[in-house]
Amino acid sequence: MKKIVLAAAVVAMPLVLVAGTAGIAGAGGPATDVSHATITCTSVTAGMRFAPALTAAGGQPLKAHVKLLLSGCTVSGVSGVTVSLGVASGGFLGANNSATALAGTTTVTGLIDVKWSSNVRLTSKMSMLTVTATTGGTSGSYASISIGPGQATVSGDFAGTDGGTSPAMYVESAETIATLGGELVPPAKGIKTLGFGTAGTHLLGNSLHLG
Repeated sequence: MKKIVLAAAVVAMPLVLVAGTAGIAGAGGPATDVSHATITCTSVTAGMRFAPALTAAGGQPLKAHVKLLLSGCTVSGVSGVTVSLGVASGGFLGANNSATALAGTTTVTGLIDVKWSSNVRLTSKMSMLTVTATTGGTSGSYASISIGPGQATVSGDFAGTDGGTSPAMYVESAETIATLGGELVPPAKGIKTLGFGTAGTHLLGNSLHLG
């Protein structure tokens, strides 16, 4: 049981997740304003890297680099715009790299930039997410991360009609809870990386909604 709690705790961070790959903008021509539109992506993969690694004891500042690949995206609120891919990267800081300290809702300082590959050129060329908290949990054999109301804001592309106050993300770990728990038990050095994916026996799919 202790291993399960610790493993679930390690993913109480955004994801999101979360980008920066140059040259992914849309085709040439006049830019299309999608700042008040919304986008929903039903596939979120890649993951995050921790330095220092997450451990059971913690005691050091939390630092993480996040990279996300977004696909299965649907745009609403503007006509003639399709998005084939999103590439996101960002960084997160927290008070403690203890896995147990990350259980439940966790306060973080995080920024994620999402660059979109689209059929037209977008005005802002990216969506910029500011994440202030995440909520960790479990889903079957996997750990989960969610970002809900009040835990992030978005500016730039796909901020929606509410001022960018309601982005949402749900991600499950590619690794099982048992695998993650084992990385917290000496002589293991802690959790250095965490993958995102929903192949195999996952109960829910990963998703990102902006706007």
